[in-house]
Amino acid sequence: MKVIEFIKNGMITTEEVTQRGISRGHLSYLVKKGELVRRTRGLYNLPDAWEDELYAQQVRFSRGIYGLRTALYLWDLTDRTPQSYEMFFPFGYNLTAVKTAEILCHQIKRDWYEADICTCATPGGNTVRVYSRERTICDTLRPVNHVDKHTIHEGIRRYLLSSLRDISCLTETANRLRVTPKLRPLLEILL
Repeated sequence: MKVIEFIKNGMITTEEVTQRGISRGHLSYLVKKGELVRRTRGLYNLPDAWEDELYAQQVRFSRGIYGLRTALYLWDLTDRTPQSYEMFFPFGYNLTAVKTAEILCHQIKRDWYEADICTCATPGGNTVRVYSRERTICDTLRPVNHVDKHTIHEGIRRYLLSSLRDISCLTETANRLRVTPKLRPLLEILL
């Protein structure tokens, strides 16, 4: 069984290899031969493959969930490519390595952290964990996250124009995250 046969989008994780019954040592062997390149702990890709940085960071920090400006970008609710990625982590998670990787990190209480998690495809075609469209819109409205008004308005406008919009889910999420007073006037203007 060759590892190269199982690589999708030019990347493979150690977990995917071990699930197929192939030893981790085989990955080291392929790196020494030059058939694979080790990008980060647990992630390898073909030498000529484009590195999907969003996916690489998700593999490296598996407890992180993309949110705010990064989620807006992944859900196509903004034209802006994020200058740095933003991830959410539960309270108590050690953020030293995350900050060293220059990721904007946010810690939130566990019940908010675990709610509204979805998966989304990166521009490189890999799947990452991200907060739902509705959660992302509501998170941008929270003052603690310091999102500028233009980004908020663009995100809501694009959300409302999307065929995937769900206004009842958006208002329910806004109630749960306590941002209804900020969302309601924006919806009235944009609807």
